[in-house]
Amino acid sequence: MRTAAARFAALLAIAYLASAAAVVASSPWFKWNELRLSCVAGLLEGYSLYATPESGPILGWIYPPLAALFYLPAALIANPARAVVAGSLIAASCATAPAAWLHFRRSERERFGLASCWIAFSSFGIFTTTLLALRYSCYAVHVDAPALGAVALACGVLSEWLGTGRGGRSVAPLRDGWTAWRGLAIAAGSAALAVACKQTLLPVIVVLALWVAIERGGRAAAVFGAVATSTLALLIVALGAWLGYRGMWLNAVEIPRRHPLEWGHGDLATHALIPAIGCFIVLGTAWIRPRLRDRADYHRWLPLVAVGIALVPSALLSRAKHGGDVNSYSLFLYFFALAASLELKSVLVPIWSRASISRVVRLATLAALAALAAGGLAIAYQQGVTTVLTEPSPIARALDLERAQANGIYFPYHPLVMLRIDGRLYHDSRAVSEWKVAGIQLPPARMTADLPHRQRTIAMRDFESPRAYLGPLTPIAAPPGPVYDLKFFAQGSPPRR
Repeated sequence: MRTAAARFAALLAIAYLASAAAVVASSPWFKWNELRLSCVAGLLEGYSLYATPESGPILGWIYPPLAALFYLPAALIANPARAVVAGSLIAASCATAPAAWLHFRRSERERFGLASCWIAFSSFGIFTTTLLALRYSCYAVHVDAPALGAVALACGVLSEWLGTGRGGRSVAPLRDGWTAWRGLAIAAGSAALAVACKQTLLPVIVVLALWVAIERGGRAAAVFGAVATSTLALLIVALGAWLGYRGMWLNAVEIPRRHPLEWGHGDLATHALIPAIGCFIVLGTAWIRPRLRDRADYHRWLPLVAVGIALVPSALLSRAKHGGDVNSYSLFLYFFALAASLELKSVLVPIWSRASISRVVRLATLAALAALAAGGLAIAYQQGVTTVLTEPSPIARALDLERAQANGIYFPYHPLVMLRIDGRLYHDSRAVSEWKVAGIQLPPARMTADLPHRQRTIAMRDFESPRAYLGPLTPIAAPPGPVYDLKFFAQGSPPRR
């Protein structure tokens, strides 16, 4: 069966890599990528991520600032569409590199074989490209990918550290120094990095500290907690000194806190519950097999499951908050899927070795793997052939139209294009509406200070309507076009500078 294992590994790897490449290539078609990357690019032009009621363009970055630094290499690319693709590639690397390490570390290869490792990792990868929640979090320019990857790294490093002494609860004395405590410190630092990327991941530090306390006692847990909290505090102090404490608190804490809960989206079952049940079926199938287990088996995946369960309330509240989207479900789906893919190898080994295993389990597993491969190839076709190879991206069209009109058009939904053309960032309409929902009203003079004053034409996508934030910039005519409706500024336009 080794030949069959190698063939399945090759098939799933091809399906995963093709789907991932297609998702990354199609990233310029997802408008949030450009909006968020423009916030990062603004840092290079002297802007802050965070506006205050007194100054600065309102950009909608309602998260801690650390994740923005991950995307700085992409922001250096001059072409907006290529910059977005590079940003998506960075996100994919952040989300999948820790998972790849968990799957291909030496202990996994020696125990399960390289083919099973490839099958399990590719299965996880296809999960991230086919599930909308995970595709959003793992491939979009967003805080999710660096944050989730940092938590996965923390769990993996912690499992390695716990595995070095799985026979008992004793740990090295503190005087033994960095070598004895290195794994614990790296895991705690990674957990702190995750929270500095996304504030809703704060329960991760508590869960992992409790796990350390159960496995190694209170002193090790205290060290973990001290390193995590001190690292997080140092990051917040340093980044706040750079970007401004008041703006950071207002945008990352106060505005999300004021947003109302909007229950009843109706997508919990399709985007979260059914995939989570599938993950637990894999975990259950692997666990009920009669085999001798040691504590190392727990360390491989149980911290991931514990973290995922602890983050379920945060995920549901984030989805219910005004402006929440399906990517909120990835707070637990990512970890359930990663844990299930790790345990999938325990099901694969007896299948390839013709060991005693239920025929139903064998056929169901092989059918599921084939379905995963088909799903990955379908995503590759959908995102690649029917999108990337069919039409130019909205970013490319906006850039071409702007140049054809001698830089005289304002594209409110293409802030990175405007930053490259004008060298300025302007208000994001969605962010302004979030401020209004949070009860923050700004006077007209404050609004027009960060709106364009040179352009006399505003271009809106044909499926969007002008936002109220335009205020005195009143569009009165809308000649139809195949891609854009052109809305012309009339009375009330701000004077030229």
